[in-house]
Amino acid sequence: MADAGRLQRSLGPLVASTASVVADVHMAAADSASLVPLLLTHAGTNTSQPLVICLTSNVSLTRADMPEGGVLHINRPVILMGSMQRPTSIDFSNEVNMLDLTGGPHAHVTLDTLVLENIAPGDAQSAAVASGAGLSVNFFVWALRYDRSQRQLVMHDCVLVVHSAAEIDHLVRGRVDSHA
Repeated sequence: MADAGRLQRSLGPLVASTASVVADVHMAAADSASLVPLLLTHAGTNTSQPLVICLTSNVSLTRADMPEGGVLHINRPVILMGSMQRPTSIDFSNEVNMLDLTGGPHAHVTLDTLVLENIAPGDAQSAAVASGAGLSVNFFVWALRYDRSQRQLVMHDCVLVVHSAAEIDHLVRGRVDSHA
């Protein structure tokens, strides 16, 4: 499980002191089979109280796992934490807009100590919330739908598996070369 330092770092953008909110934090462990049911049960609640999920194994998220319509709505702060002992990954199955953070003022996701795989580029629906972010650049994690002008996604100690030299160039130099 998470130690106090990691929990403080992940909650940092949300609260000033972890000790003052421990009673208000909903914590759970999840694997690939239990993550989506856990999110369906708790993430849609419109509250400022964080939901902290410690992933016990690698997980895959697919549109088929989502409720009818293929979208899971997140209306509270959600923190997904991987293991510090071994790499823990989330496979986004090259899907976009599966996790929707546009429904409430508390919607926020923190990804902590995770490997993010199969991240697809944005699509036409993503363009509505892109706010200048490049749709073709996968590291914007288009599986999450939120207004890119807002700070609704925070990543700590994450590894993003990118598919092209152009994306690596963008990370290093801050630009995308269309001829790569």
